[in-house]
Amino acid sequence: MKDDAPRSLLLVRTGATGVLSMAVCQAGLAAGTFFGGVDLLRWHGLFGLVTLGVTIVTAILAGLYVRDGGPRWVLWFSLVVVAWATVQVTLGRLEIAAPHAFSGTLFAMLATAFTSWVFRHRHDRVAGAAAAGRADTP
Repeated sequence: MKDDAPRSLLLVRTGATGVLSMAVCQAGLAAGTFFGGVDLLRWHGLFGLVTLGVTIVTAILAGLYVRDGGPRWVLWFSLVVVAWATVQVTLGRLEIAAPHAFSGTLFAMLATAFTSWVFRHRHDRVAGAAAAGRADTP
């Protein structure tokens, strides 16, 4: 079955891929800091802000997709990713290392789940569900 996804869904998929890529990048930079990479710690902090920015842009794109008739779960899930990234940046800025490391692992898992769900989502199923009044069916 062909996925005739609107451009807004393709943009959400691109944003989700960016979020996942940043999560993997952050994990690599964090691992480098365990071996005394002070420079990597600075880069990890900078890329944390970039990651937060990418999650915000992705949430905006998800809002556009919902406006184009997509299910609301895409927007809600993206907002959870933004909230988690905000917690991550806050823990990092406050230098609360143990919860930051644990939360970072959970963020990577959340980014993976979001990307997977957005790519498995087929817009044509949503169109049929919207007609039946069930637009939030994944």
